[in-house]
Amino acid sequence: MYDMKDNILRIGCLDSTEVINALKKAVKRFEHSYPDTLLKIELLNFNDLREALVCGKLDCIVTYSLGFGEYWNIATKPLKKLETYLGISAKNPLAAGSKIQVKELKNETLYLLSVAEMKDAEVRAIETCRRMGFIPKDIKYMPSFFAWEMAIKNGRGFSICGKNMSDRFSSDIKLYPIKNPYQDQYVILAWRQNGSTALVNDFIQSISEVKGLAQNLA
Repeated sequence: MYDMKDNILRIGCLDSTEVINALKKAVKRFEHSYPDTLLKIELLNFNDLREALVCGKLDCIVTYSLGFGEYWNIATKPLKKLETYLGISAKNPLAAGSKIQVKELKNETLYLLSVAEMKDAEVRAIETCRRMGFIPKDIKYMPSFFAWEMAIKNGRGFSICGKNMSDRFSSDIKLYPIKNPYQDQYVILAWRQNGSTALVNDFIQSISEVKGLAQNLA
């Protein structure tokens, strides 16, 4: 049934629970309408996703909006708006209460994913800290999401992050909602505007865009 190339849709997905869950929800309508189509989903890191899409190895990808950048012939559609949190070790004295004294974080280190992975996220984190009234004493970059989680869990500092920061360590990492971040984060669908097959176009049309957010990503 799936031997024909026309019946296979190659989707790349960022290896993140937030993004994976958004993709699962988004494809339900398409799967119902196209039961004979195989969705071949590949989990990749941020940079590999972009390269595979631009080079035509994938039909479309699902990833974070921040850090994705702008490319000729690449269009995007927002799938889900993500909440922003301040993540810190539950063992840190600053995390003792239901609210955190954010200005005291000026004596803490801000941990982020590698600059090479998400430059926009770095700017967003620093400017969000500034908006809350402080600048961290230092910034350190971690090579992987797991290393990033471990740094926060072990009390080495704090981060500006998503809800998935505490997926593996829910009792060890406390998350405090940030109401007014410098820039919102989204899960987006991206595809090549020229050269896409009819099946890819049908898939794109089947996915509901988050209402009112398209202009915010322009």
